[in-house]
Amino acid sequence: MPVAPPCRVKDVARVELGAQDYSIAARVDGQPTAAIAVRTAPGANALDTARAVNAKMTELAKYFPPGISWMVPYDTSTFVEISIHEVVKTLIEAMILVILVMYLFLENVRATFIPAIVVPVSLFGSLIGLYLLGYSINVLTLFAMVLAIAIVVDDAIVVIENVERIMSEEGLSPRDATRKAMGQIIMRSSLSA
Repeated sequence: MPVAPPCRVKDVARVELGAQDYSIAARVDGQPTAAIAVRTAPGANALDTARAVNAKMTELAKYFPPGISWMVPYDTSTFVEISIHEVVKTLIEAMILVILVMYLFLENVRATFIPAIVVPVSLFGSLIGLYLLGYSINVLTLFAMVLAIAIVVDDAIVVIENVERIMSEEGLSPRDATRKAMGQIIMRSSLSA
C-alpha cells in the first residue's frame, strides 16, 4: 500500500508573523508604534499589576536595540491611586471636623473621644467585610466608603449630642441616657419611614 506524502501547512495556507487584528493602529507623536494592552483579570490588584509591568519593562529595556524605547501612554492605575489618596484625605478631614465640632459645641472630652474611635472602628469593620465577601477596592467601593464615613460621622454627632442633652436635662447616667437617646432616634426614624 503506497504511503501518502505528508501534508504541510505551507501546502494549504500562507503563514506569516502579524497582528491578530489590523483594525487598530497605534501612533505616538504621529509615528507608528507597537502597542500592547495590559488588562487585569477580575479580582486582580491593578496597582500591583501596573508596578510589575513597569518593573519588567524597565528590566527588558536594557536588551532593546538602539533607538527603541517603551512608554505607558494610558495607565488606569493612576486613578485608583488618586482615589485611595482622596479617601484617606477625606477620612482625616472627617476625623478633624468631628473632633472640632464635638469639642467646640459640647466642651466635653468624653463626647469628643467616642466618635473619634467609632469612625476608624466602623471603617476597619467595613474593610474586613469587603475582604471576607471577596470584593476588591476599586473606585466604586472607595466612593461608597467616603459616603459611609460621612454617614457614620453624621450619626455619631447626632447620637452624642442627643445623649448629652438628655444627661444635662434629665440627669440620667451615660448608659441610661444612651438607651433613651437611641430609643428616640429609632422611634423617629421608624415614624418618618
